[in-house]
Amino acid sequence: MPVSDYKKILNCFEERRFLSSNDWNHRAHLIVAMWYVFHYPGSPWHAVCMLKPKIIHNNISLGVENTEVVGYHETRTCFWVIELHNFYKEHSRLTFEHVLEKLLANEKFLDQKYIEVFYSKKVLNSVRARACYIPPDKP
Repeated sequence: MPVSDYKKILNCFEERRFLSSNDWNHRAHLIVAMWYVFHYPGSPWHAVCMLKPKIIHNNISLGVENTEVVGYHETRTCFWVIELHNFYKEHSRLTFEHVLEKLLANEKFLDQKYIEVFYSKKVLNSVRARACYIPPDKP
């Protein structure tokens, strides 16, 4: 899907109408999270506060439960929003479309496993990390 289709993804997110969990994938998460970072640039935590309930509701609309083992994951969400916030700070003079274009051309962000550079699987798979933010445990 080209960068220009970001409005479709944002609309699906805001209206909780993704057709499948295949549509609500890592790339879609990045696009939505960057939109919130772009529009709430002062702090990554503001973006997280705006995103969290909507991610949970999108999961529910897709039939995904939010439990201690599936669904919303606080540490993953915070990690990616912080990474996107740092990326945005480097490109804050650009339009959203140009920031998004640069983001989606950057392989590290497209790799879901990039988080594992900073976190052990033990932490990421813990109930605590799903429930609340845990800072990276790898040096």
